[in-house]
Amino acid sequence: MELSDTEAGVAWIDNFLPDDRELAKRLLDAFVLDTWTSARASLLELVRTEIDSVRNAGPVWVLPAMDSGDIRRANGLGTTEPLTAFGNFEPGMNIPSMPGSEGLIGHLIRDVQQEGVLPPQTPVSALRDRRLRTIIVVSDTIETGGQITKYVKSLLRNTTMRSWRSFGWIRLIVLAYAVSSEGERLIATLPQVDSLRFVRHAPTISGLAWTKKDTNAALALCVRYGNGKWRLGYGDHGGLFGFQDRLPNTVPRIFRQHGSDWVALFTGSGGRQVPSGMIRELGGSSEVSVAHDEIVAAVRQERLSISIRKQQRASNRNVLAALALLRVSPERFSVLGSALDLTQAETTGLLGYMTAQGWIDGAFNVTASGVAELAASKRKPRRVAPKQVSENVTPYYPKSLR
Repeated sequence: MELSDTEAGVAWIDNFLPDDRELAKRLLDAFVLDTWTSARASLLELVRTEIDSVRNAGPVWVLPAMDSGDIRRANGLGTTEPLTAFGNFEPGMNIPSMPGSEGLIGHLIRDVQQEGVLPPQTPVSALRDRRLRTIIVVSDTIETGGQITKYVKSLLRNTTMRSWRSFGWIRLIVLAYAVSSEGERLIATLPQVDSLRFVRHAPTISGLAWTKKDTNAALALCVRYGNGKWRLGYGDHGGLFGFQDRLPNTVPRIFRQHGSDWVALFTGSGGRQVPSGMIRELGGSSEVSVAHDEIVAAVRQERLSISIRKQQRASNRNVLAALALLRVSPERFSVLGSALDLTQAETTGLLGYMTAQGWIDGAFNVTASGVAELAASKRKPRRVAPKQVSENVTPYYPKSLR
């Protein structure tokens, strides 16, 4: 079920003027609400898989990503004092105000404790004695990327750990359930992080595979109808992702605000809770329908937009939509997962398949073979006139046996 089909969704759309309701509905249906139960299972599997892949190299230290504001408040630190692991705070420390996402990740990390896996509270002396080789930082979501960036930098601001890394003795890996394209790009620039792995993409308004005109209209809609500061969400992120038990503050105000003249979509303090009625209606994670024809139409592939609807398998439509996006710009590989609602593993598999077929090169440029594949998909199917069958029903007997 899509969010616009829920009772709260229908009422929320009526907040808008008639001319704006179709765009509001389209924006609402791009919003993803996942259940933490299913997300936790997927993230737990990812963490276990990553641990198994690096444990042979030596001990692994797994810890939850912590919010710098929580760390400062718990340790009485000022806003300008640099956070330094094992200096002015202890990584993995218990924080009373941490029942949210950090607490949930903390519970998940307890489920992966085994031989060769060090708990978050491990002191630096024990890390040295055990000869630490890999640090894994786990988060539920990475939206703007600011929180995870600050935490990773605080870990390696410690002189001992910084020296271990300079000698190439330790690697740092970030794992998360959902990551926005903006967060993925930011972490890719961090010299402190060796790799980022996640389950799915967290959509944002700017990252939708819409035309630039439609994207700008959606952003303007949020600003025009939103109230207060950060109308596009914290950091003007424009996030369209949340869990059914909590929403990040990066979600635009129009989804979270309430008042006498506004029918609220989400409830609670700051509009960050999903109504129980909506959860019952959804019966699980909200469905996001992938409109492949709209995706390719947004990059001016009108003929392909018509023919792609006739592709019977979603895998075929994904390939053609991906080729159309990459034909415009190879950098669009970063939004394929969000646009096609694919996991990171599925996106990697799709790109690998297209590379193996010779349709794209290693830099995600569409090759001549890929261009030919797109052109072939635009052609109308060849029509063959059926053979005319005689309507004469008189029994036929041969005049000769030769």
